[in-house]
Amino acid sequence: MKKDTNDSVVEQNNDTKPADTQNVDNNSAVEGNDNPNNVPYARFNEIVKSNKEMKERLESLKADKEAQRVKQMEEQGQYKEINTELQAKIDKLTEQNNYYVEIEKKERETLLSKLPDDDREVYGDLSTEKLKAHIDRNFKQSVPTDKSNAVRGNVLPDDKNLWDMSPEDQKKNWTAYLNKFKKR
Repeated sequence: MKKDTNDSVVEQNNDTKPADTQNVDNNSAVEGNDNPNNVPYARFNEIVKSNKEMKERLESLKADKEAQRVKQMEEQGQYKEINTELQAKIDKLTEQNNYYVEIEKKERETLLSKLPDDDREVYGDLSTEKLKAHIDRNFKQSVPTDKSNAVRGNVLPDDKNLWDMSPEDQKKNWTAYLNKFKKR
């Protein structure tokens, strides 16, 4: 008796080789390409991570430098200059805030217009995110589809007689003529 009759089909057909023992992280991003510009994926991740850390460090150094500059100006009694700079920042941020408030207001009006008149008062107090989630969940709009019959090939009008056409037109319209007799 053969033992393979009791084995599962997977075990019988298991002809896969064990995985390579190479370090996958050290392989190049594109296998089989001997381009000298290829960078191993692990090295790529390392560079991206260090780049992110450097950007964070740069931002913190800029913030520290700005704080030191303001502190020096306070010690020197330059309060008017500090006040002017801070007022300019406030004006810029107020302008940006007004822009985003206006965008949110338009989005909110669009969302509320999708609701029936009775529900606008009820759901008008919800935050924009909650209102959007509510509308997405409850008022899904279907995409209009064309419900007409499918057209296959050429369409020969009913008033045209195939036998009165020229031979070239007969060849062109032959499939349309045959389609008139197909069941639908």
